[in-house]
Amino acid sequence: MKYPLILALGALIGCQEQGFSFVKDYGGVYESILKGRACDANTGKWLDGATVYTHIILDGNLIGTRESLTDAEGNWTLTDLRGGQVYTVYVQYGNELVDMFEVEVGDSEEREINAPACGTELGRVAVISGDYDDWESTLSSVGVTNYELVNGLTGDELGQFLSDGANLGDFGAIFFAGGHIEEDVLFDSDGSDVDGRVNAVKEALKAYVEAGGFVYASDWSYDVLELCWPAKVEWIGDDADPGAAQLGEPTTLRVANSTALEEAIGAEKVDVTYDLDAWPLIESVDESVTVYQTSDEDVPYRIGIDQYTASDLPVLAGFSSGEGRVVFSTWRVAANTDRRGPDVFRYVMGIEE
Repeated sequence: MKYPLILALGALIGCQEQGFSFVKDYGGVYESILKGRACDANTGKWLDGATVYTHIILDGNLIGTRESLTDAEGNWTLTDLRGGQVYTVYVQYGNELVDMFEVEVGDSEEREINAPACGTELGRVAVISGDYDDWESTLSSVGVTNYELVNGLTGDELGQFLSDGANLGDFGAIFFAGGHIEEDVLFDSDGSDVDGRVNAVKEALKAYVEAGGFVYASDWSYDVLELCWPAKVEWIGDDADPGAAQLGEPTTLRVANSTALEEAIGAEKVDVTYDLDAWPLIESVDESVTVYQTSDEDVPYRIGIDQYTASDLPVLAGFSSGEGRVVFSTWRVAANTDRRGPDVFRYVMGIEE
């Protein structure tokens, strides 16, 4: 049952004083076509079997309705539209109206609407919250809305979530925001992890990626990589000391994109912002690691009261492990969602526009 259509018909039957009436002379040419795709935001998959429809209204008169059923890939087509109109398009699945938008169609035009970033490449995702980053706004910038928030500021909740391999397997991707709890989750500095949860978390995360999962850690969450995949990235400072690599100074850097990233986003270089008091520095990476961005300027960092600079450091990198992938940015993602940030995120996450 199409609720907006019912309302329109009700207006025609009982609200003639509002100017609606049936007409016989429809006028104009009805050759325009509108195409698009429908996404189920709840599952992150293309919506199969949804009804997409719109009403043709001329001078306040309802002339007719065009509708289409989406196929297995969410594709729909509305034909025989009158050109030169702005249409309200409804996407309905069962009794639920899941989307509604307006689009203008020209005379004798075949128009295809840009498909939403449905998240089919990632599926359902989990976001580990933290004090120093905001993955929700970042994912929203690339059209990923099907995520579940996990409280990263409560050690028990986070530890339970990450140590449950079966639970992790329900998610296509896990995003770590900097500033989540790490003690008794990723490391045990005081001997309080009597239940062995730290080891369980690390083994579960590694198995999750091996089986095809995707992990993205940003900024202060670099310990996820250092402790789970220590051979992949060499961080500045003592590897045995959590947080030791967080020596970078606040700055904005001009960074060079890899050839593949440059081709994907159409930019050889971009600016990235480091707005926290400190951030982790990568000294080098294993040959199996792909470096997406490299600092094109001297990077300022501080050890105690002494100031230093380093050059040509990786700032965005990723690697494969088994069937899955791991990506890390030394910069805070929420500080880089403007400019070309979303284009970079889409590329490293494997999301097609």
